[in-house]
Formats: sequence, C-alpha cells, structure tokens
Amino acid sequence: MFHIVINGCDNVTLQGVRVSASWQSPNTDGIHMQLVSGVTIMDTQIKTGDDCVSVGPGATNLWIENVACGPGHGISLAKDLEEEGVQNVTAKTVTFARTQNGVSGVKVSDVRYEDIHGTLASEVAVKFDYSSANPCSGTKMRDVKLSYRNEAPQSLCANVGGMAS
Repeated sequence: MFHIVINGCDNVTLQGVRVSASWQSPNTDGIHMQLVSGVTIMDTQIKTGDDCVSVGPGATNLWIENVACGPGHGISLAKDLEEEGVQNVTAKTVTFARTQNGVSGVKVSDVRYEDIHGTLASEVAVKFDYSSANPCSGTKMRDVKLSYRNEAPQSLCANVGGMAS
C-alpha cells in the first residue's frame, strides 16, 4: 500500500508534500515510484511505518532534496534483482529520524547521497547488497552523518563501486 504512487510518468515534481501514518502501520510507503524519469521530490516530510520513499524498477533521473524522513524504513531503491534497475538518483539534504535504514538498494547505478543526517532505529545505516552479476557502480556519498544510539552505525556493502568523502 502506498500513500502516493508515481507510475509510468516523466517530469513530475512533488513539493511541500506531507505524509503521515503510524510508525506501527506496515506497508505504508510514503511515496513510491516506478517506470519514471525526471521525478523531483523537494521540501517534503514523510512519517510512515514503511519506506519514506521507495524507488521501484525502471526509475531514472531522480532528484530528492530537503526531505525529512522518519519514522519508517528510509529510502529504498530497487528491491528485486529480477526487476529493471534504477539509475541516476540524487538524494541531497535528507534528514532521517528514527528510521530502520538510512538508505538501501539493489541493482542501481549512478546514485549520489549528499548532506544526509539523522538518527536511526536500527544499527544499519546503509545497506547496499548487490550480486556479483549485477554490481552497483557510480555510487557517491558525501557528508553522510547518521547515528544509532549516539554511536556510528554499520554500513553493509557488497559488490558496490564508488566513493565516499
């Protein structure tokens, strides 16, 4: 179940959106998109029991900026290796509050995370778990500062290439 779905669209902008659901409500993604290009999400606040933003197969050229996320799961990119991948995503100035994940993804390329801050409800901040057959490339992380119980959280990465600064 999703609050907002963008499916098969190009050049969509969501700005100033507020989504709210109980943190105990399962399957309540705030914004879900798939088979899209040129989607921008700005100045938005999402509080759910599931993903704040979920990016499904065939999504390209996405811009996510100035988003407050949490509670919930965070931002998830392409959850199934059998599906079409996700490409060219920028998440900038995103704040996580008590999310289970910061960011996670499967089968993606050219993703940038900048100025990402906040607290987590679990000890894993970043989970990139790619197969050797579908490795991730072009991942860039800059100024990512997430904490779990006032400590540095874990990052789980397999078959991912890129840089962090």
